[in-house]
Amino acid sequence: MVLSDALEEALQRLLEDRRKLASTLHDEIAQSLTLAVLSLKRLDASAPQQMALAALDEAARQVRDTTVGLRPSLLDQVGLLAAIRLYAESQLGRIIRTDGELDSQPWSLETRGGWYWACQQLLVLGDSVTEVVAESSGALHFSPWKGSDAALGWLDGLGFKATVANETLSLQTRSDKR
Repeated sequence: MVLSDALEEALQRLLEDRRKLASTLHDEIAQSLTLAVLSLKRLDASAPQQMALAALDEAARQVRDTTVGLRPSLLDQVGLLAAIRLYAESQLGRIIRTDGELDSQPWSLETRGGWYWACQQLLVLGDSVTEVVAESSGALHFSPWKGSDAALGWLDGLGFKATVANETLSLQTRSDKR
């Protein structure tokens, strides 16, 4: 097994673990917290109950934020662009504009998770990015890109090709294995 194969296998395991954890957080813990919040809201508004309600609301918010960081259900329900827009807003405090559609063909859960993880990292590295545009050809364009081109070598090991021109980073898979 060459290093690239080992890296890809490790990434696939990581992405699968993130998907399972996010699903558990969303489907079990967040829903239980929501039920507890709704139940408390039906009771009299005593001070201890209000404190418990505030604590549960905060715990539910933390679970939602963690789920978005790992793998939001929105990624599989609506698509990559909506998920990275949510990530930028809720995790980075930035509004980004998205345009186009990249998810027009069926993707495996692993492929979708790999794209989401790569986009998360690029939004952190490219803190100047305000727009992400998808092309039907399968490329994403991040602009304006003011990050270091040298910091993009890790994408190659994950099966992505990144190019930078005119303050725009373009990301696509090296081989069309979407």
